[in-house]
Amino acid sequence: MDVEEKVLKPNNATLGITLVAISVIIGFVWSLLFKANIEMMLINGKLMFSFIVFEAIYVGVFLAIYFGENWARILFIVLQLSVLDSYYKRIFLEPELYPALLSAMQFLLFFIGIIYLLTPTANAWFKENSKRRAPPKKKP
Repeated sequence: MDVEEKVLKPNNATLGITLVAISVIIGFVWSLLFKANIEMMLINGKLMFSFIVFEAIYVGVFLAIYFGENWARILFIVLQLSVLDSYYKRIFLEPELYPALLSAMQFLLFFIGIIYLLTPTANAWFKENSKRRAPPKKKP
């Protein structure tokens, strides 16, 4: 009988996941406080629906990263890199200090978290998780 061994998450992966989680939470708070006018979202059901769907996708991708899915790590990096211009605008072109600082903190946490998620030990953990979940190969 094959007993599946649990692969322990390395500290680098745990720290990277934690920093990315804080970054996602800060982004959610920023969206609610500064980007989205809640009253307008409540009036416009489509806007509220798209906001909820987008945030649900982000949470789903983050949970997949937490459980060691390499595709989710890559997708999250690509999604975040695709909005770098938005970080630039929110950090350097924001007229108010608080939203700019919040955006800068979110970007730094994301960037440092991704560095930790791309370390060799984290890469090995993601690779090992992918092998464990791969379907068994059929014998000819």
